[in-house]
Amino acid sequence: GLSTLTADLRACRPTALLTPPLLLETLRTRSRETCQATPWGRALFAAVQRTTEALLESGVVGGARRALAARLFGWRLRRSAGLDQVRDFLAGAAPIPAELHAWSEAAGLRLRIVYGQTELVGVTAISPRTRATFGAVGLPVQGVELRLSADDELLVQSSARFEGYVANEEATQRTLQDEWLHTGDRARLLETPKTC
Repeated sequence: GLSTLTADLRACRPTALLTPPLLLETLRTRSRETCQATPWGRALFAAVQRTTEALLESGVVGGARRALAARLFGWRLRRSAGLDQVRDFLAGAAPIPAELHAWSEAAGLRLRIVYGQTELVGVTAISPRTRATFGAVGLPVQGVELRLSADDELLVQSSARFEGYVANEEATQRTLQDEWLHTGDRARLLETPKTC
């Protein structure tokens, strides 16, 4: 659980991590509380906040330079939280606010946003490692096609989609229409190639 998460991460030191936004919010809240104890800590946390604001203003991952103090904060956070070995840091399972994504980047937690659902046997879209747009879920993975319905519902076509719900033909017909899976999620397609 969250009460033992930091100790668990320090014990296993993962190289890949798929996390819901709740973990990132917990890391941010705990680090803010810890940093409030000293002037140096407050200065480091403030540097991360300034970098977060600059990243949000740029709109993209890597769109602003991380200050030395933000880099130091990130190094200490990753080391103390057991995240210093993570090479593939994926966030999904719930929407991640653009501000939390930017804060994570400012703190040196290089996220890739993953969007998917069980009916599509996993990943539908993933953000690129650089120049990803904050607030977007990324580019469709190979073999996935996206489009929007008239009311901006995200529709997905893929050979990896499910065939239907067990013993629930009505739900299957609502979800699968003309070979397109109706996700139930509202979306918009961005100017960058089919970024959602």
